[in-house]
Amino acid sequence: GDVTYTDLAARANWTLPGQNFSSTIAPVVTNGQCDKTIATNWGDPLDPTAPCGGYFPIIHITGDANINGQQGQGILLVDGTLSVQGGFQWFGIAIIQGSLKTSGGGGQPAHFWGATLAHDSVSLGQENTISGAANILYSKCSVIKALEMTGLVSPLRTRSWIQLF
Repeated sequence: GDVTYTDLAARANWTLPGQNFSSTIAPVVTNGQCDKTIATNWGDPLDPTAPCGGYFPIIHITGDANINGQQGQGILLVDGTLSVQGGFQWFGIAIIQGSLKTSGGGGQPAHFWGATLAHDSVSLGQENTISGAANILYSKCSVIKALEMTGLVSPLRTRSWIQLF
């Protein structure tokens, strides 16, 4: 169906002001359980068997954000510009209303696995440059997992057709 950016933002697990998230994002486990009450717990995409491996929040950032060397999964909505550096890893869907600025750093590339949309990334007469060792990779698996786990939509499974005579 039709789901708008506004619809996604209204369903966000966390709505956060724009800020520097460079040292605050991390999976949080309390008493062996994923602690979903912490706004900077954006899941654990690097260890799917960990307590936060199945947590896929919808994160809505209401301004510009800077992230360096952290990780998360789910749906990331940014009203402003998103600047990511070295080692940042996102699995799922990222929708940026402003520009996406990336650069590697510290020997680690910035990675986006899933679908990444940047509204203001290309303007007439300007080039969009990804510097450093940044990778933006489409992953159907990451997109489907983010959609299913956030409970927002349930995509139909692929079906087959066979003509019988």
